[in-house]
Amino acid sequence: MTPSPSHVPVRGRLSILGVLLVGIALSTLGFFSTRAGERRQVEVDFHAAARDRAESVIQGLQHGFEDVTVLRSYFQASDDVSRADFDGFLAPLLARHPYIQAFQWLPKVTPQNRAALETEARRTHPGFRFFQRDEAGRIVELPPEATFYGIHFVTPFQGNEVTLGYSAQALATRQEALARALRTDSLAASGRIRLIQEKGDQAGVLVMVPVLGKDGRPLGVVQGVFRMG
Repeated sequence: MTPSPSHVPVRGRLSILGVLLVGIALSTLGFFSTRAGERRQVEVDFHAAARDRAESVIQGLQHGFEDVTVLRSYFQASDDVSRADFDGFLAPLLARHPYIQAFQWLPKVTPQNRAALETEARRTHPGFRFFQRDEAGRIVELPPEATFYGIHFVTPFQGNEVTLGYSAQALATRQEALARALRTDSLAASGRIRLIQEKGDQAGVLVMVPVLGKDGRPLGVVQGVFRMG
């Protein structure tokens, strides 16, 4: 006959309770161990994904920098590059690199060629003019006697309309990069800047290299605009 619970000896009841408590403890430990293991695995997966993402971004930027030098070679190998040529050549490069905001051509603008450059641009962009912005962001006319590098071509045009004609004279980091590129005849990058085509605080970096004429003098610079973040 099986004894009722009230007749189970105290020692037996304590033994049963002990077994139950040990079982509960082991189950709880196993549960939290499993959760900790899952959490560690999630952390491992996250860091691996972040590392892969960072490597992908770095590789994308490196390829984008190379594309700026490819664009320079295209200009130097051509007698003349039209806007249509510029857009067509760069379309596949832009499709491959989502980090590139735009490619730009900035001829060396002088009092002698400024009118011709502005006239050419107005055929497709009425109202075109070269300009700069002051430290407060206001548009400022460039004086007729000025010599500067200003954006004459930009692709893609959509989303970058406001940059057409812009000469970033007031951006010290851009001016330093431009001077370095012209001095060394090599690729140079600006520091982090706020892109004027962005309404928020989207930052970017400018990567540029000079295009030389047959006499070895700079005709202008080609520039890649890269989004950062």
